[in-house]
Amino acid sequence: MNPREPHQAPHPSVNPTAGAGLRGVLVVEPGKPRRRVLERAALLPLAPEARVAVLRRGHRARDARGGASSTEALDSLLETRARAVGGQLSFLEGEPDEDALATMERYGPELVVIAREPRTLRSRLFGSFPEKLARHGGVPILVAELAARQRYQRVLVGTDFSEASRAALELALRLTVPGGGRLDVLHAYDTGYALTLHMTNASAEQLLRYYQQQHAEAERAMLAFLAPYRGAAVPLGYVLTREAPRLALHRTACRQDVELLVVGKHRDTGMGHALLGSVAESCMRRSRYDVLVVPGATVQ
Repeated sequence: MNPREPHQAPHPSVNPTAGAGLRGVLVVEPGKPRRRVLERAALLPLAPEARVAVLRRGHRARDARGGASSTEALDSLLETRARAVGGQLSFLEGEPDEDALATMERYGPELVVIAREPRTLRSRLFGSFPEKLARHGGVPILVAELAARQRYQRVLVGTDFSEASRAALELALRLTVPGGGRLDVLHAYDTGYALTLHMTNASAEQLLRYYQQQHAEAERAMLAFLAPYRGAAVPLGYVLTREAPRLALHRTACRQDVELLVVGKHRDTGMGHALLGSVAESCMRRSRYDVLVVPGATVQ
């Protein structure tokens, strides 16, 4: 069986997080409004009494209720969604690229929605604004790229079985449409020791046995990782591969034509942060799908 093809996980248990709405959402709208950001925000599942806020540049915040607004219908839709759960919608005035981090800290959202920025020389050298929010904000960042017509139905979650990955999977389950969507979890397992075996003139049989052992261990770890979430309204599958993580995530996302790629991000200052952070931020630069980066627990 091809280890890169999705397997369907068994379903003996119940997922306690499925269907849980978001208590707070912050939409960071760029200077030239991107309709897809507001469209995606209007489709997010909201908890009772949820708070939704839109951070806009000063003139956009003041004109949000005026007839000249090109997104007035989406403003009304957001307000209708918030009121339907007994919540509220607020328009915040500021400079998104300067005030977003302070607004996130003050507002305390569960999720921030922002558009992907065009790639420039500056963003390539220093990182884009969404990447900086993911790096320093401590809040899940959803980078919207696709036109939003419905809740997510095809979702891929990358995992290294860490707490950051667990947080990513739990939020992904909340965002995937129950009953009509599918969520696959991908793990890229390490086979680096094969090089040592090659250098010591190991036989083909020894190499094959090593690859089989690594795959079996990865599969056992994956089934244990998924155990608390089986039986959810969203079907769970998994993908195991020997490819490098960032390459595996991108290739699998394209092959499965996913709408959302979800990755966890460790919050530490060591080598783990440099490696995993680079994977998360590399995923954010892709342009064929939406990307959700979820910060996890502090890694020692």
